[in-house]
Amino acid sequence: MVGVSILSRGVGDGTGKGKGGVRAAMVEVNCETDFVGRNARFDALVANIAHTAAFIAEAQNSGDLIRPVPLQLLKDAPLISSDGEQQATDVTVSSAIHDSIARFGEMITLGRAVAVVQDPLAQGLGLRVASYCHGSVSNPNHGQVGTLAVLALKSAKLGELIAAQAFRQDLVRLERSLARQIVGFPTTTLKPLEGQEDDCALYEQQFMMYPDSNGAKVKEAFRQWASSHGIEEEGGLEVVDFAKWSVGEPRA
Repeated sequence: MVGVSILSRGVGDGTGKGKGGVRAAMVEVNCETDFVGRNARFDALVANIAHTAAFIAEAQNSGDLIRPVPLQLLKDAPLISSDGEQQATDVTVSSAIHDSIARFGEMITLGRAVAVVQDPLAQGLGLRVASYCHGSVSNPNHGQVGTLAVLALKSAKLGELIAAQAFRQDLVRLERSLARQIVGFPTTTLKPLEGQEDDCALYEQQFMMYPDSNGAKVKEAFRQWASSHGIEEEGGLEVVDFAKWSVGEPRA
Protein backbone atom coordinates (compact mmCIF):
# COMPACT_ATOMS: atom_id res chain seq x y z
CA MET A 1 0.00 0.00 0.00
CA VAL A 2 1.15 3.54 -0.79
CA GLY A 3 0.60 6.00 2.05
CA VAL A 4 0.99 9.78 2.11
CA SER A 5 1.36 12.08 5.11
CA ILE A 6 1.38 15.87 4.87
CA LEU A 7 2.34 17.80 7.99
CA SER A 8 2.54 21.19 6.29
CA ARG A 9 1.16 21.85 2.83
CA GLY A 10 3.19 24.99 2.22
CA VAL A 11 2.62 28.72 1.85
CA GLY A 12 -0.77 29.63 3.24
CA ASP A 13 -0.81 26.66 5.61
CA GLY A 14 -0.47 28.03 9.12
CA THR A 15 -0.69 24.73 10.98
CA GLY A 16 1.47 21.73 11.69
CA LYS A 17 5.20 21.11 11.93
CA GLY A 18 7.05 23.42 9.57
CA LYS A 19 4.05 25.70 9.01
CA GLY A 20 4.45 27.97 6.01
CA GLY A 21 6.99 25.58 4.52
CA VAL A 22 6.37 22.10 3.17
CA ARG A 23 6.79 18.83 5.04
CA ALA A 24 5.37 15.63 3.60
CA ALA A 25 6.26 12.01 2.90
CA MET A 26 5.15 9.02 0.89
CA VAL A 27 5.89 5.41 1.78
CA GLU A 28 5.17 1.98 0.33
CA VAL A 29 4.43 -0.81 2.81
CA ASN A 30 3.81 -4.24 1.30
CA CYS A 31 1.84 -7.21 2.58
CA GLU A 32 0.96 -10.55 0.96
CA THR A 33 -2.86 -10.59 0.85
CA ASP A 34 -5.77 -8.24 0.25
CA PHE A 35 -7.22 -9.43 3.55
CA VAL A 36 -4.36 -7.78 5.45
CA GLY A 37 -4.20 -4.83 3.07
CA ARG A 38 -7.81 -3.97 3.92
CA ASN A 39 -7.35 -4.43 7.67
CA ALA A 40 -7.70 -1.32 9.86
CA ARG A 41 -4.59 -2.21 11.86
CA PHE A 42 -2.48 -2.45 8.71
CA ASP A 43 -3.98 0.83 7.51
CA ALA A 44 -2.94 2.45 10.80
CA LEU A 45 0.57 1.01 10.47
CA VAL A 46 0.98 2.58 7.03
CA ALA A 47 -0.36 5.91 8.30
CA ASN A 48 2.02 5.93 11.26
CA ILE A 49 5.05 5.05 9.14
CA ALA A 50 4.25 7.78 6.61
CA HIS A 51 3.73 10.25 9.45
CA THR A 52 7.06 9.25 11.00
CA ALA A 53 8.87 9.66 7.68
CA ALA A 54 7.44 13.16 7.24
CA PHE A 55 8.35 14.09 10.81
CA ILE A 56 11.98 12.91 10.85
CA ALA A 57 12.98 14.03 7.33
CA GLU A 58 15.41 16.93 7.17
CA ALA A 59 15.58 19.86 4.76
CA GLN A 60 18.23 19.80 2.04
CA ASN A 61 19.76 22.84 0.35
CA SER A 62 20.32 21.40 -3.12
CA GLY A 63 19.12 18.78 -5.57
CA ASP A 64 15.62 17.42 -5.99
CA LEU A 65 12.95 18.58 -3.59
CA ILE A 66 11.48 15.09 -3.20
CA ARG A 67 14.24 12.89 -1.82
CA PRO A 68 14.52 9.27 -0.66
CA VAL A 69 14.38 8.66 3.07
CA PRO A 70 17.01 6.04 4.00
CA LEU A 71 15.05 2.95 4.96
CA GLN A 72 17.32 1.94 7.82
CA LEU A 73 17.04 5.42 9.30
CA LEU A 74 13.26 5.20 9.10
CA LYS A 75 13.15 1.66 10.51
CA ASP A 76 15.25 2.71 13.51
CA ALA A 77 13.13 5.80 14.21
CA PRO A 78 10.58 5.86 17.05
CA LEU A 79 7.13 5.30 15.58
CA ILE A 80 5.09 8.53 15.67
CA SER A 81 1.34 8.05 15.64
CA SER A 82 -0.58 9.87 12.92
CA ASP A 83 -3.56 10.39 15.24
CA GLY A 84 -1.60 12.23 17.91
CA GLU A 85 -1.53 9.37 20.41
CA GLN A 86 2.05 8.86 21.56
CA GLN A 87 3.41 5.35 21.10
CA ALA A 88 5.50 3.68 23.78
CA THR A 89 9.02 5.09 23.61
CA ASP A 90 10.53 1.69 22.79
CA VAL A 91 8.30 1.18 19.72
CA THR A 92 10.24 1.79 16.51
CA VAL A 93 9.06 1.53 12.93
CA SER A 94 10.92 -1.78 12.67
CA SER A 95 9.41 -3.25 15.84
CA ALA A 96 5.93 -2.13 14.79
CA ILE A 97 6.37 -3.98 11.50
CA HIS A 98 7.58 -7.10 13.31
CA ASP A 99 4.60 -6.93 15.68
CA SER A 100 2.28 -6.74 12.67
CA ILE A 101 3.97 -9.75 11.07
CA ALA A 102 3.31 -11.72 14.26
CA ARG A 103 -0.27 -10.49 14.43
CA PHE A 104 -1.23 -11.23 10.82
CA GLY A 105 1.00 -14.22 10.18
CA GLU A 106 2.32 -12.94 6.87
CA MET A 107 5.31 -10.97 5.63
CA ILE A 108 5.10 -7.18 5.80
CA THR A 109 7.92 -5.04 4.42
CA LEU A 110 8.77 -1.37 4.14
CA GLY A 111 9.58 -1.00 0.46
CA ARG A 112 10.55 2.64 -0.03
CA ALA A 113 10.04 6.15 1.33
CA VAL A 114 10.48 9.70 0.09
CA ALA A 115 9.96 13.08 1.71
CA VAL A 116 9.90 16.75 0.83
CA VAL A 117 10.97 19.26 3.46
CA GLN A 118 11.51 22.94 2.76
CA ASP A 119 11.43 25.90 5.12
CA PRO A 120 9.41 28.97 4.11
CA LEU A 121 10.98 30.83 1.20
CA ALA A 122 11.69 34.53 0.74
CA GLN A 123 8.85 36.99 0.40
CA GLY A 124 7.08 36.63 -2.92
CA LEU A 125 7.98 32.94 -3.28
CA GLY A 126 6.23 29.88 -1.95
CA LEU A 127 5.92 26.13 -2.33
CA ARG A 128 2.84 23.92 -2.10
CA VAL A 129 2.41 20.15 -1.88
CA ALA A 130 -0.33 18.30 -3.75
CA SER A 131 -1.18 14.65 -3.22
CA TYR A 132 -3.63 11.98 -4.30
CA CYS A 133 -3.97 8.23 -3.79
CA HIS A 134 -6.19 5.90 -5.81
CA GLY A 135 -7.53 2.51 -4.82
CA SER A 136 -8.18 3.18 -1.15
CA VAL A 137 -10.88 1.36 0.77
CA SER A 138 -11.26 3.74 3.70
CA ASN A 139 -8.34 6.19 3.89
CA PRO A 140 -8.02 8.82 1.11
CA ASN A 141 -4.29 9.12 1.88
CA HIS A 142 -3.67 5.44 1.04
CA GLY A 143 -4.04 3.45 -2.15
CA GLN A 144 -2.56 1.26 -4.82
CA VAL A 145 -1.24 4.31 -6.69
CA GLY A 146 -0.13 7.57 -5.10
CA THR A 147 1.65 10.80 -5.86
CA LEU A 148 3.33 13.75 -4.19
CA ALA A 149 3.79 16.87 -6.31
CA VAL A 150 5.48 20.16 -5.44
CA LEU A 151 4.30 23.45 -6.93
CA ALA A 152 6.12 26.78 -6.84
CA LEU A 153 4.35 30.15 -6.78
CA LYS A 154 5.95 33.51 -7.50
CA SER A 155 4.34 36.91 -7.10
CA ALA A 156 5.20 40.21 -5.47
CA LYS A 157 1.66 40.06 -4.06
CA LEU A 158 1.83 36.42 -2.92
CA GLY A 159 1.29 37.23 0.76
CA GLU A 160 -1.80 39.24 -0.06
CA LEU A 161 -3.12 36.66 -2.50
CA ILE A 162 -2.63 33.63 -0.27
CA ALA A 163 -4.43 35.40 2.58
CA ALA A 164 -7.64 35.46 0.53
CA GLN A 165 -9.89 32.46 1.14
CA ALA A 166 -11.14 32.37 -2.45
CA PHE A 167 -7.57 32.21 -3.78
CA ARG A 168 -6.66 29.36 -1.42
CA GLN A 169 -9.79 27.44 -2.36
CA ASP A 170 -9.04 27.79 -6.07
CA LEU A 171 -5.44 26.75 -5.47
CA VAL A 172 -6.45 23.63 -3.54
CA ARG A 173 -8.86 22.74 -6.36
CA LEU A 174 -6.06 23.10 -8.92
CA GLU A 175 -3.65 21.07 -6.77
CA ARG A 176 -6.17 18.26 -6.37
CA SER A 177 -6.77 18.16 -10.12
CA LEU A 178 -3.03 18.10 -10.79
CA ALA A 179 -2.43 15.18 -8.44
CA ARG A 180 -5.36 13.25 -9.95
CA GLN A 181 -3.91 13.92 -13.41
CA ILE A 182 -0.54 12.47 -12.45
CA VAL A 183 -2.13 9.35 -10.96
CA GLY A 184 -4.76 8.86 -13.66
CA PHE A 185 -2.48 9.10 -16.69
CA PRO A 186 0.84 7.43 -17.63
CA THR A 187 2.88 10.34 -16.25
CA THR A 188 6.58 9.64 -15.96
CA THR A 189 8.27 13.02 -16.41
CA LEU A 190 7.54 16.70 -16.00
CA LYS A 191 8.51 18.11 -19.39
CA PRO A 192 9.57 16.48 -22.68
CA LEU A 193 13.08 16.72 -24.02
CA GLU A 194 13.60 19.78 -26.19
CA GLY A 195 12.20 19.29 -29.67
CA GLN A 196 10.35 16.10 -28.79
CA GLU A 197 6.74 15.20 -28.01
CA ASP A 198 6.04 12.95 -25.07
CA ASP A 199 2.54 11.94 -23.95
CA CYS A 200 4.02 10.81 -20.65
CA ALA A 201 5.29 14.34 -19.91
CA LEU A 202 2.90 16.06 -17.52
CA TYR A 203 3.06 19.49 -19.15
CA GLU A 204 2.18 18.06 -22.57
CA GLN A 205 -0.93 16.19 -21.41
CA GLN A 206 -4.43 17.53 -21.89
CA PHE A 207 -5.52 18.58 -18.39
CA MET A 208 -8.44 16.18 -18.27
CA MET A 209 -8.78 16.22 -14.48
CA TYR A 210 -9.27 20.00 -14.25
CA PRO A 211 -12.85 21.00 -15.04
CA ASP A 212 -11.89 24.50 -16.20
CA SER A 213 -9.12 23.47 -18.59
CA ASN A 214 -11.35 23.70 -21.70
CA GLY A 215 -9.17 21.16 -23.45
CA ALA A 216 -5.88 22.94 -22.69
CA LYS A 217 -2.66 21.16 -21.85
CA VAL A 218 -1.39 21.28 -18.30
CA LYS A 219 1.24 23.94 -19.10
CA GLU A 220 -1.37 26.14 -20.80
CA ALA A 221 -3.92 25.68 -18.03
CA PHE A 222 -1.32 26.68 -15.43
CA ARG A 223 -0.44 29.81 -17.40
CA GLN A 224 -4.11 30.75 -17.68
CA TRP A 225 -4.73 30.11 -13.98
CA ALA A 226 -1.75 32.24 -12.99
CA SER A 227 -2.87 35.10 -15.21
CA SER A 228 -6.44 35.04 -13.92
CA HIS A 229 -5.35 34.95 -10.28
CA GLY A 230 -2.83 37.79 -10.30
CA ILE A 231 0.34 35.71 -10.51
CA GLU A 232 3.06 36.25 -13.08
CA GLU A 233 1.95 34.47 -16.22
CA GLU A 234 5.42 33.14 -17.09
CA GLY A 235 6.96 31.15 -14.27
CA GLY A 236 4.52 32.37 -11.66
CA LEU A 237 3.04 28.91 -11.13
CA GLU A 238 5.01 25.77 -11.91
CA VAL A 239 5.27 22.12 -10.98
CA VAL A 240 8.85 21.69 -9.85
CA ASP A 241 8.93 18.04 -8.79
CA PHE A 242 6.73 14.99 -8.39
CA ALA A 243 6.90 11.34 -7.41
CA LYS A 244 4.39 8.72 -8.52
CA TRP A 245 4.30 5.15 -7.26
CA SER A 246 2.26 2.04 -7.98
CA VAL A 247 2.30 -0.84 -5.52
CA GLY A 248 4.56 -3.66 -6.71
CA GLU A 249 5.94 -1.85 -9.75
CA PRO A 250 9.54 -2.49 -10.86
CA ARG A 251 11.94 -0.04 -9.24
CA ALA A 252 14.85 1.68 -10.92
